[in-house]
Formats: sequence, C-alpha cells, structure tokens
Amino acid sequence: MSESSAIMSEDRSTATAQALAKAEQYRETGQLLAAEDLCRRVLQDAPNHAAALHLLGIIAHDAGNAAAAIDLLRRAIAADATQSHYFANLGEMCRQSGRLDEAVAAGRRAIELQPDHAQAWNNLGIAHYDRAEYQRAEACYREAIRLAPGLAETYSNLGNTLRALGKLNEAVEAYGKAIQLKPEAISAYYNLGTVLRDLRRFADSEVTSRKGLALRPHEIGLLNNLGLALGAQGRSAEAATTLARSAVLDSENGRTFIYLATVLLDLGRLEEARIATEKAQALLPTDAETMRVSLRFEDQQRRAGGSG
Repeated sequence: MSESSAIMSEDRSTATAQALAKAEQYRETGQLLAAEDLCRRVLQDAPNHAAALHLLGIIAHDAGNAAAAIDLLRRAIAADATQSHYFANLGEMCRQSGRLDEAVAAGRRAIELQPDHAQAWNNLGIAHYDRAEYQRAEACYREAIRLAPGLAETYSNLGNTLRALGKLNEAVEAYGKAIQLKPEAISAYYNLGTVLRDLRRFADSEVTSRKGLALRPHEIGLLNNLGLALGAQGRSAEAATTLARSAVLDSENGRTFIYLATVLLDLGRLEEARIATEKAQALLPTDAETMRVSLRFEDQQRRAGGSG
C-alpha cells in the first residue's frame, strides 16, 4: 500500500469511528432516525462493518423491531465473532423474544470470549431464570456480583431467584442490597415488600412499601403490597382505603379487586364487597382467588340474610 493510500485508509477509518460515535450519541438521546442514518451511511461504504451492524441492531431493538435487531446482531457476529458484548446483547434480545435456548447459547459464548464480563453473566442468569433453571441462574448472578459488586440490577435478579428457590431470608438481603446501591429502584421495594410478606414480617413489609411509595406514590404494586401488609396486621380499614386507591388508579387490575373484596368482607361492608367481587369476576373470571372470594361473598351475604 502506498503512503497516500495508507493516509486515505486512515482518514476513512477515523471518519467511520466519528460517525459511529455520533450515531451512539443520537441513540442515547432518542434520535433513532438520525442514528440509523449514520450507521447506514457507514454500511454503504463497508457493508460488513461489524460495529455499524451491531449499533444498527441496538437501534432497531430500541425502536421495537426485535426480529431486525436479532438479524443485524447475527450479521455483526458473522463479520466479527470476537466481541463478547455482541453475543451478550444478542442473548438478551433473544431472551426478550422468548428464544431462550438461543439466549443461553449466546450468553455462554459471550462469557467464553470474556470471562470477566459481568453484564454477560447477569444476562445469562436471566435466561436461565426464564427457563426455570434457578440454581444455574443463582450461580450466574453470584459470579456477576463477584466481578461487579455495584450492579443493583444483579442483586434484584438474585433476589428473584432466591425467592424462587425458597431462600427467603437470603432474598431479603439481596433486595436490600439492591436498594442500598440504587435507592430509586422501585421494583426492589416491591419485591422486598413481597418477600417480607412471604416471611410474615408484615410490619417490615409495610415500612418497605411506604418507602417505595414516598418515591412513587401511584405505584400499583406498592399500594397493593401496603394494603395486604395492613390487612395482615388486622388494620382492615386502612387496607381497604389503600386498595381502593389502587383500584381507582388502575381499574383493570383484577388482582387489586380480589384484595379489595377480601378486606371489605373482613369489615362486613357487603355492598362495597359485592362491587369489588363483580369487578374481579369480570377481569379474572377463572382465577382461583376470584372463585374463593366469590364463594366467601355469597356465604357472608347468605348469613347476613341477603337475597342471593
């Protein structure tokens, strides 16, 4: 290669790198069309440019086009099969599309290429969790935490897996660590409140739910958790108020109406319980809990001298 050709090649490489960096900036700020345009310009000159194909796949995923995203990442890997993060991202996209075997295979390859890739370990753990392979998921999350102890998401994922394994006290610790690392992580408050209820630590579940609600007052899951914790402590009137608020915020959540009907029956407020029960029946007609609360309503109505 002549000196002038080498300079031209170097200039082209620099221009490509700058274009892709700009495309990433556009993507991060939600300007997906502008980001896509830059990637396609790069691919016009170099159709098999791995980094451009990978970034275009990420953009397609951001735009909600999962099939195109997966295809583009596979093309990127065909062009350069040495990049761990290509496989890690492919695995997560496959998992989100329900292609769990492909997700696990891609995740394993990501780790083979880069054993210290904490996010790849986390993603592989999620794929195993979705396949109900909880012990494998736990092992993946613990390795991710060993490599990157500051990942709040991984602690939440570990908590979910420990709960599935019946290791409830360990799950409490994992969710607590997630909250410590990321105090605004609403899902961790919800999950912690739920597992505390599993442990019958209702007062602690109440405290956790209230902390989450202080950050996001209209979060349905947290309101339901709070209502259930209050009801379990015999504070049915407070529970009814809380669950009624949840029902107003989301009138299509059948589970909320089951919970609300239950506490209203505890209070003997049969007319309100009837309305909540009928709403649960409309939203979740075949659910076992709907059937249970319906039978309970009918029994209490009969004993109260109702007509049917």
